[in-house]
Amino acid sequence: MKLFILRHGKAGEGIPDTMRELKARGRDDLRKVIESRRAELLSIRQIQTSALVRAEQTVAIVAEELGYQGEIVENIHLTPWAMPSDFIASIDENAGDLLVASHQPFVSDLVSCLTNEDIWMPTSSLVCVEAEYMLPGTAELLWQVNP
Repeated sequence: MKLFILRHGKAGEGIPDTMRELKARGRDDLRKVIESRRAELLSIRQIQTSALVRAEQTVAIVAEELGYQGEIVENIHLTPWAMPSDFIASIDENAGDLLVASHQPFVSDLVSCLTNEDIWMPTSSLVCVEAEYMLPGTAELLWQVNP
């Protein structure tokens, strides 16, 4: 199974934080990153997102760019301060390749938990990890693309 982990695009300022929207630069960066890995991303069978506006806008761009017609699921375990172990426990390996859109520090913490590698994910960064079963320390970091 491949897990594609995407940090939302660059967002504007705002209160409340949950309502911050993507900037034009964030939208452009996302499109470039998606296009750079388009072939691999076509294997996605499900997209999950946090409920924050900037993440929802991010997955809308992913779906548009890839022509993705499947379900987009809000997952409460994808908030900025969620525990990677809670998200990992929610993964259904039988569902196929999965893309998630979330926030810092969660995205970097998730990659570290799965691969035992420390990375930093700037906005619009995309990481691909692979494992037969997604469990802490079992995944291989295949690549990272930054805008």
